[in-house]
Amino acid sequence: MKIKLIFSYDGSKFQGSQTQPHENGVEDILSSALAHVGIFGKIISSSRTDKDVHANNQVACVECGEHFKDFKKLANLINRHAHPHIHIKQISKVDESFHPRYDAKFRQYRYIINHGEFSPFLSQYYTFLLKFDLKKANELLALFIGEHDFSAFMKLGSEVKSPVRKITKAFCYSRGEKTIIVFKANGFLRAQIRLMIASVFKALELAQIGKLNKNESKITRYSEILRTSDNLSNNTDTNSIQDENFKKAKELLCKAIYEQRAITRMPAPPNGLYLNRVFY
Repeated sequence: MKIKLIFSYDGSKFQGSQTQPHENGVEDILSSALAHVGIFGKIISSSRTDKDVHANNQVACVECGEHFKDFKKLANLINRHAHPHIHIKQISKVDESFHPRYDAKFRQYRYIINHGEFSPFLSQYYTFLLKFDLKKANELLALFIGEHDFSAFMKLGSEVKSPVRKITKAFCYSRGEKTIIVFKANGFLRAQIRLMIASVFKALELAQIGKLNKNESKITRYSEILRTSDNLSNNTDTNSIQDENFKKAKELLCKAIYEQRAITRMPAPPNGLYLNRVFY
């Protein structure tokens, strides 16, 4: 019998989701928890997440004996051994042909930015940054929507059959002292989301400081100089210059998307990224 597991995990406690030689991957710990209840099949997950990346609703499947009937009780038994860093939320029986990776139609991620005072106790779960212009950020994020060659937004050395992916949602919104960035696509390349976010921040940074000369290569890291739009002058001339700079920044991001001319190769930190949902 094949069962589907929906589970969450704290990515800061693992060396990534995939099984590791030193047995400190999410799949390693989950396999150990399953073995305690008599399930020894190989775990197949819907997606791989890097070190320090979290999941709210990861999906995996595994073969088990037909004698397992009460899936709620089974989840509780597994959680005794998977806690505290992995939590099984739901178990269901699926068809033998089901494949959590290849059957997935869309994947949705969230990236959470905390604008409050830095806390070492929360730093593994948020990226701490000063506030930025949400309207401009959404204008930049909207450029990613559609089917594109995302070669400029994948980790160098990645082995993929095709760098083309289709993004259906890309936007951000504010909730209290946090900004949440949402991406939904039919698939993502390695480090793609983190590189897209870093590129948006880089474009915002360049628009603000006006360093848009094509020969300008030494740029201060975005996390150090992003400022809220409230700090900007209301002077009409200043706003006009900033509007022109923003247009040029958008052009740079378009070139990264349509001409594969990367703005940055330094991805945003992984700790704010969450695999939020897999759609079938």
